[in-house]
Amino acid sequence: MELGTVGRKASLIAALAAISWFLASGSSGAMPDTGPNVIFTAAGTFASPPVNGSDSLKLAGEPFSISVVAAAGSVPIKHGRNWAVFSPLKMTGEVHSGLLGETPVNIASGGASICQAVGPSYDPFQTAFPVKVVGISLTIDAQITLPAGTLAKPLIHPFTGRGAYSR
Repeated sequence: MELGTVGRKASLIAALAAISWFLASGSSGAMPDTGPNVIFTAAGTFASPPVNGSDSLKLAGEPFSISVVAAAGSVPIKHGRNWAVFSPLKMTGEVHSGLLGETPVNIASGGASICQAVGPSYDPFQTAFPVKVVGISLTIDAQITLPAGTLAKPLIHPFTGRGAYSR
């Protein structure tokens, strides 16, 4: 995975050579009239050395994990023929920073969004969310390219996509 920080924005992109597990599964909890929750989970290690930008949070080579929860019946806030954006969603996760040694940093946001599309040669999946890490407010933008056919349609539903990579 690669991470670059520019000002108060951080980008998290699955690197072509890296294997990333990106899974979605239904959970037992359900929201009224919206269907079961789907939990999108991503985990990996930030690139070392960083691909671009400064690494003021010392994330290079450190592990991270995030989970974004969306109800299967969620209505997109924007959509087109083959894409949809869902927001606001809940995100939780943890990152490790070289600034803090072995101590993980818990992160959370109630303002996460997901944008997913069904493409001819790959299925783009993007999530973004504001977080505060060691007192610094930033927005994380994760872009993951899923193999074509991972998404049957751009609505929230469980899927399994292994071996995600960036374009």
